[in-house]
Amino acid sequence: MNVKHLRPASPAIPASKDRANSRERNPLRALSWAVYLFIAFSVGRVLNIVPALSSLPLVKILLVYIAFALIAHWKALPELITPANPAVKWWIAFVLWIGLSITYSIWLSSSGRFVVLELPVLCALVLVICKLSGDWESLRNLFFALFCAALVLVVASLRTYSGGRLDVQTLGDTNELAYMFDGVIPIALAFGITAASKRRRLVFFGAVATMALAVVLTGSRGGEFGLFAVMAFVLLAPATLRQRQGEADRLTRAPKRRMGLVGRLVIWTAVFTLIGMVVWPHLPQEPRERLASILSLGSDYNMNTRVGRLQIWKRGLHALADRPIGYGIATYPMVDWKNGGLFYTAHNILVLVLVELGPIGLLIYLGMLLHLWRGLAKIRRKLDQLAAPSEQHRQQAVFCRMSQASLVGNFVAGQFLSATYYYGHWATIGLAMALIALVNRERAEPSLEPNRVLKL
Repeated sequence: MNVKHLRPASPAIPASKDRANSRERNPLRALSWAVYLFIAFSVGRVLNIVPALSSLPLVKILLVYIAFALIAHWKALPELITPANPAVKWWIAFVLWIGLSITYSIWLSSSGRFVVLELPVLCALVLVICKLSGDWESLRNLFFALFCAALVLVVASLRTYSGGRLDVQTLGDTNELAYMFDGVIPIALAFGITAASKRRRLVFFGAVATMALAVVLTGSRGGEFGLFAVMAFVLLAPATLRQRQGEADRLTRAPKRRMGLVGRLVIWTAVFTLIGMVVWPHLPQEPRERLASILSLGSDYNMNTRVGRLQIWKRGLHALADRPIGYGIATYPMVDWKNGGLFYTAHNILVLVLVELGPIGLLIYLGMLLHLWRGLAKIRRKLDQLAAPSEQHRQQAVFCRMSQASLVGNFVAGQFLSATYYYGHWATIGLAMALIALVNRERAEPSLEPNRVLKL
């Protein structure tokens, strides 16, 4: 018996014999392209790269169109809140707590500006990603849109590079650029691992190497720590599903697999050491000095000066002791100034949330990240238990693991950056939520029941 569909067609892509005609009749095609452009404008900063577009209100126009399109097709799109995906509830709680913080803000104008101008864009970014993930093809396209946004940034930044630290003033903060690459490098790796041809694999792996080089050239030590964390996690945690074999064979091969992990660590350590020895002498002086300073942080300005991160954190935590409820969203520079600082932001995602939103805000934020991590781990275990996983299941497993790597890289880099509300960070959160929701929807179908082979 020939089976054409193992599951019903997604509302995002109507079923049809003719794929071209199906796309023409797809009512969500225009919305999908609007979301791709929205990701390019908000995350990839295309409007800053092209001066002729910078004066046009394209982001506002896209937001209005996306809002009306979502309302028109809301019932046909996947549900946002599901019992199997608690991370969404924690995200909503975090957004609500940010909005409520304006009621106790000590700097009402800054808090109001963030809630009115910045927060809606961040929420729209997560919302449209979750609502347009009706099937794996749609979600993979959203991952690809984020990859393309990062690729535009790295090309635009390296094109004008002339030595020293990578200067991207027109594209945003240098540290933000490194932070974004830490989150997108695992996604590029996922595309490379699942590529259908050697040529595509080389393109994606080449993009990974280019983004890693850009992180080094930015001289952002937080970005470099995040890059090291991503590399370590990718080496220690397998991305692909395990090979199927008999129980007896599995027991006999277990020691070899453990030796294989040690062997991979030794080999890749040697490879990265060799690459470092070749690249190091050719790096510009300033990025090389900043990278070398990681080995002597005790004498770094961040540890012993008024403008260093350690003193900024101490002033913020000292201020929190006087007002445990927090000071309101987007108020950290004012808190720093009132406590003897120079109007600096926190340069740490946890300290930033704790001081501005209080312990409750920090617990909600950490709860959201924890449920994202647990949700990705849970659905990957379900995929790994399949008796006969398809190519789509294998791709989903790879993206689950690499989404975890993105969270690791962003969290580690965020200990030195005020990255809580970076667009790239929220795009990664939205993609992780969407991936968890998609696999959970498919689990109820026969093709995804663990340890069961579909008999025809």
